Amino acid sequence: MPRHEVAITNGFDLLQRRIRVTGMVDYKGGHLIYNNSERIRCASRNNCQGLIDPNAPLLEQARTVAVREHPSRTVAGFFEEGDFLRFRELALAFTPGAEWGGRLLRNRNVTATLAARNLGILWTKYTGVDPEAFGTTGDAPSSFQAFAPPTYFTFRLTLGL
Repeated sequence: MPRHEVAITNGFDLLQRRIRVTGMVDYKGGHLIYNNSERIRCASRNNCQGLIDPNAPLLEQARTVAVREHPSRTVAGFFEEGDFLRFRELALAFTPGAEWGGRLLRNRNVTATLAARNLGILWTKYTGVDPEAFGTTGDAPSSFQAFAPPTYFTFRLTLGL
């Protein structure tokens, strides 16, 4: 599991503080992920890059040979750095003003917020689907047949009474 986690959020206001745009960047690092999907492709499915592409990086070729040909059939080459930086969230909040909320909804203020999470902007050296797309295989996080976190949108209406 990640030993280091950092989230940074920042925002700025527009139109006399009626519109606020915020964003969050998330970092997780200091851990390894078992790229089990690629190990299976190399060991038994015969369709990994290290096996079929002569121009594959030497690391890909070496780990394929180690898992297929070496007597130990080691999977050590499929443990990869799981560090990543992800643009986690973008939000837009609209506050029309006290007079608008008071007239229409009989309250002090109103804020409507639309947010999107997991937009697919990711920086990582991990060669699997996504460094957060894993379950477990034994004692190690594993990416076998896993999916990246879904992108989703939320809408929130905040009423100040």
